[in-house]
Amino acid sequence: TEMTLQEYLCCVVRAEMPATFEAEALKAQAILIRTNLSDGGKTELLVEDEAYGREKVPEICYLAAAETKGICLIYEGAPVYGAYFKVSSGMTRNAGELLEEGEYPYLSSVSCDRDFLSEEYTDIMKYDLSEFERKWEDLQQTTDDIDTENAEKASFAEDLDIAFLCDSAGYVTYIGRGGKWVSGENFRYAFALPSSSFQIQSRGKEVIFTTKGIGHGLGMSQFGANEMAKEGKSYSEI
Repeated sequence: TEMTLQEYLCCVVRAEMPATFEAEALKAQAILIRTNLSDGGKTELLVEDEAYGREKVPEICYLAAAETKGICLIYEGAPVYGAYFKVSSGMTRNAGELLEEGEYPYLSSVSCDRDFLSEEYTDIMKYDLSEFERKWEDLQQTTDDIDTENAEKASFAEDLDIAFLCDSAGYVTYIGRGGKWVSGENFRYAFALPSSSFQIQSRGKEVIFTTKGIGHGLGMSQFGANEMAKEGKSYSEI
């Protein structure tokens, strides 16, 4: 199916953000998606899935795309990486603490002080100790050069001998055990955690994770964007 970038954008907005969200939040989302799609300079796209685009797109998604037509985010003459995610832990992340330093200097940490209102702000996940051990063994040790001197011990899981390194937003950047260190993102994917902002407890033969937020934490918090829109903020302010 061939469709214009604008048509495709409407479908992606519908898929990425609930149509029940505020119009200004949807506009901000549309701009981020357009920025990511425009990196190749295309005006038309060939969608291989013939069914794609056949689902009804709510009018508000069309309006979000139409009322921001042509708008992208540019940094030093090039489109930015329009990062977004579902719910923050209370702060978005500074890319310089997670990715290669200087790679995305515009992805800096900001407060999302209403994200705690999300029904999905916190979650609890439990694993049997044996399954935790198996998954840990399967994880590859990081090859990153990291300074472990300031690592913080998991105080409620002393028997597991776990230590953390966290960024300024409270997300785990590295987790260590028995001399082995893995990245926080690889760890959270292995354990299917909603985010890498988590704490660990051990209780008998059970390992308990308490998490905050959903997603990688970089860029725009979708829930936070909607809360800003509810307060009357425009898409440009968001």
